[in-house]
Amino acid sequence: MALNARTRGLCIALTLALEVLGPGCGGWDGGNVYTQRWHPRWQRELSDTTYRVGVPGPHWEPHQEQDAQVAWRRTDGSGMITARAQCEAHGDRTLEQFLDDLRLDFRYWTEQQRSMVRFAGREGLRVRSIVTLDGVSLTMDALLLKKNGCLFDFWYVATDGAFHTGLADYERFLVGFQFPLR
Repeated sequence: MALNARTRGLCIALTLALEVLGPGCGGWDGGNVYTQRWHPRWQRELSDTTYRVGVPGPHWEPHQEQDAQVAWRRTDGSGMITARAQCEAHGDRTLEQFLDDLRLDFRYWTEQQRSMVRFAGREGLRVRSIVTLDGVSLTMDALLLKKNGCLFDFWYVATDGAFHTGLADYERFLVGFQFPLR
């Protein structure tokens, strides 16, 4: 079907508008729902999804964190809770292989506990570790989950002395997870 000049012009304008406005659509506004961002069809490897998490509590504030879709920072600066989803781009690797990739961000990594857990109706991998980031020793709890074609990773990282203080808030964050949204 041939397009007339006006229709072709409208199509080009719409395409350009979506490319400019699209990356700003969706995302996280500091609440409990992360909304899928729009991506052009040719950038499928960047796809994500809409999901819900719990709000950790009064001692936490929304925070912009590189490589995280949702991030909460403890108001005293002693901890961070993050969530991220990758859909379609992660392939068919195991949760252990994804964990290996995520370890690359840390200079030292000493596992304290590792277990397969039931989470959101699926089997997830939960790991507690002592890590070193920029010379600072931290305690970290990570939960990885594959569900409906998406890989989710949830993290709670805190200074060693403050880890147990925020652990209940992290559990509240996890308990609020819902995907897909109904």
